[in-house]
Amino acid sequence: MVPSLTTSDRVTQKQIAAALGVSISLVSRVLAGRGAEIGVAAATSARILAAARAAGYVPSAAARILRGRRSRTLGVVVADFADPFLGVMIGELLPRARALGHTLLLAGGERRRLRADDLRPLLQQEIEGLLVLGSGPVASWIEPFERRGLRRAQVGQGPGRPGLLSVALDEAAAFDHLLAHLAARGHRRLAFLGGLGFLHDARARIFTRAVARHGLECRPAWDLRAAENDVQATLAMVTGLARRWSARRGPTALVAANDVLAFGALRALAEVGLCVPGDLAVTGYDDLPLAALAPPGLTTLRQPLADMCAAALAWVTEPGPTKTAPAPRRFVPELVVRASTGGDAETADAPD
Repeated sequence: MVPSLTTSDRVTQKQIAAALGVSISLVSRVLAGRGAEIGVAAATSARILAAARAAGYVPSAAARILRGRRSRTLGVVVADFADPFLGVMIGELLPRARALGHTLLLAGGERRRLRADDLRPLLQQEIEGLLVLGSGPVASWIEPFERRGLRRAQVGQGPGRPGLLSVALDEAAAFDHLLAHLAARGHRRLAFLGGLGFLHDARARIFTRAVARHGLECRPAWDLRAAENDVQATLAMVTGLARRWSARRGPTALVAANDVLAFGALRALAEVGLCVPGDLAVTGYDDLPLAALAPPGLTTLRQPLADMCAAALAWVTEPGPTKTAPAPRRFVPELVVRASTGGDAETADAPD
């Protein structure tokens, strides 16, 4: 029978030993997986482990480090806690890190502005590796982590930094796939809707090159920018232009740089009485959970987050420091076709 351990604080090895009537050193050896080395009976080990599980015992990370063991804690820098896509990314990382026996310690900022104070919690802990979530240049805030020799990876687009593994998307392949889909549905004139940040500028350039490759049209006046993820700004801008587009020879499809901006466009078009996709098709990027529920369902590019997170974790959890990183890892998103471009809900084009 497992003894009952009740405490308002962290359960300790000393409490487990007292409850079982055994020595602290015996409990310590068994919980460290070294009971067999000193001949502890299997039944005794099972009793100690059962008592620890029942009491919710959690090993102290500080104690592990003092004994020369790994902390098994990874630092995670979140570029913008207000970005819903990064929340989805954290949800993918957590179970995978847990399966590898690691804990995630999160820190970050808002609107992609990171200050030294934002990252102090990570610097105060003995983390084993660093994950940067979100696109954009990685600034001087990373230098203290570089000096520690930590393995580092960025899940998102960036200009690169020595020793930082880049795990990102093949944006050119993504837009080629999307534009081929739109062209096959008769769309020749396309507008781009993006934000003002690094990633949106990069996607606008890649989109423009893809438009030229496919022999399509996108005029400078159809390159629309709103504050990143600002739905209200998107509403005002798209509402003002949509009626003029429908009355003239304007674009027939609107390509948004992410799903949040696409949601704003869908609402704006509905408010001025235009039909999607009959009057204007709309596409997004990221495949947020709400994309399938939007009226109409949003055609979008689904990032392979599971594979991207696995690649980043595999690198930062390898033992030992390093000053170099492997070649960038690039992943191709999947095009998910829904009603906003005239497709059936939850169908996806096969990659070319």
